[in-house]
Amino acid sequence: MRIGFVSTYHNALPPPWRPFYGGESFYNGLVRNLDKNHEVHLFAPPGSDKPKNGKLYYIHHTEQGAINIA
Repeated sequence: MRIGFVSTYHNALPPPWRPFYGGESFYNGLVRNLDKNHEVHLFAPPGSDKPKNGKLYYIHHTEQGAINIA
């Protein structure tokens, strides 16, 4: 099964400053566990870890409040 996750554009997954605390850490654990048996496509900011069985797409915040996917 293919699963797509869209993260916040502020913090990388896993967050480097608090790897075991907060929403981003929960989200990271969810992606890592689903990645064991499924193809996960993660939309996250630069610095995020690539899923083993999927792809990582970088997202960036713009001044207009939009999100660009690179």
